[in-house]
Amino acid sequence: MLLTVVQCYVSEKERYANGFVHSRVKNYIENGIESNVFLISNKKAEDYVIDGVNVIVGNSKDLVNYVNENDVTSMCFHFLNVKMVSALKKIDKDIPYIIFVHGNEALHWYERIFPDRFNGLIRTLKFFKYVIVNSYSINVIKKFFKHTTKDIQIVCVSEWMKNITVKNWKIKNAKIHIIPNIINEKLFNYQDKPSSQRYNILMIRNFTSGKYALDIAMDTIIKLETYPEFKDIHITIYGDGWLFEKYTNMVKKYKNVEIHRGLLSQEKIAKIHKKNGIFLCPTRQDAQGVSMCEAMSSGLVPITLNNTAIPEFLPLKYNLALSNSNEMAKRIIELIEDEKEFKSLSNDISKYIKDKCSINQTTKKELDLIKKLSSSGKI
Repeated sequence: MLLTVVQCYVSEKERYANGFVHSRVKNYIENGIESNVFLISNKKAEDYVIDGVNVIVGNSKDLVNYVNENDVTSMCFHFLNVKMVSALKKIDKDIPYIIFVHGNEALHWYERIFPDRFNGLIRTLKFFKYVIVNSYSINVIKKFFKHTTKDIQIVCVSEWMKNITVKNWKIKNAKIHIIPNIINEKLFNYQDKPSSQRYNILMIRNFTSGKYALDIAMDTIIKLETYPEFKDIHITIYGDGWLFEKYTNMVKKYKNVEIHRGLLSQEKIAKIHKKNGIFLCPTRQDAQGVSMCEAMSSGLVPITLNNTAIPEFLPLKYNLALSNSNEMAKRIIELIEDEKEFKSLSNDISKYIKDKCSINQTTKKELDLIKKLSSSGKI
C-alpha cells in the first residue's frame, strides 16, 4: 500500500486544503494503486473517508506506529517538515520514499523576502517567527539527508526548484526527478482567439504577498496609459487578499480597468480566459507559475518577468518574460499593433505548454515512477 503523508488535507469542512494532492491520490487509486493518506497533526486521532480516499489523522508517533503495524510498502511526502522527518527516522522499513518538493519547505527565509513583508508590527513579528521555524526546519532536513540510508526519491516541478533543493538541503545521493504540475488541458482548452481579444488584458492574482509582483503589474497598467492605444484597451483584474485595495487603488481611476474582488473556481477562470487575449502575470519567484500555464493552455499570451523557473515554462524566444514594467507595457503594445504575431503566439504557446505539462509529462511520469518501484516488489 502507498501511503501519502501531508500536513493538511481535504475534508468536508476544508474542501480546498491541498486539493492538488487529493487529486493525485485519487489518480493513484483509479490506476490500481492501493493508497491511503496520513494527515500528520496534533489534532485528535481519527479516520475519515473523502471521495473514496481513506485518511488517517494522528501525530508523528501515530504515523510510525501505523506504518510499522500495516502493510505500507511505499510512502509519499508533500511539504516535508520537522514532524515528518522525526517519523521518517523512526520508521524501520526498507521501502522507497518519494518526497515532493513544492517550494516553501526548501527555500531559506532570506530567499522569501518580498515587498510588504514588514507591513505593520504583527506581520513583522510573524516573519521573525517564520525565520526561526524555517531555519530550524531546513537544518533538521539537512542533517537527515546527511545521515540517512533510506531509499529516497525526490520530485521537483522544475530544474530551478531542483537546484534550490539540492543546494539548500545539501543533497548528495537522493534520486531527483523533474515532473511539472499538470495543467488540465480539457478545462483550459484552446480556442482560436479573435483578433479583437488582443485588446483584452486579464489579471488573476493572489493579493497576499509581494512575491506576486503586484506593484509591477499596476505600474505596467499605469505605463500603458502613456500609449495612444490605451483608450482601446480593456483590463480586468480578479483577486483577493490583504493587499488588494492597496494595489487596485492605484488603477481604479481608469474607466477601462474593471476590478473584481473574490476567489474564483477553476471552471470560472476557464470561462474568463475565453474572453481575453493577454494575461498579465509578473512574479518575483515561481517554481512553475501554474496560473500562467493555465492561461497559456487557454491561448492567452502571458506577459511576465524573467526569473526563477519562468523561462522553463515560457521560453525566452517568445520575448514575453521581460525585465521591468516599461518592457512589459511596451511588449503589450507591440502585440496589439501586430495582430499576426498575437495570433501566432496564442497558438504556439498553447501547444508548447500542453506538450510540457500534459498527462504524459506529469501524471503518467509520476505513475510510471511509482509502478517502477512497484515492479521491484517494493510497493
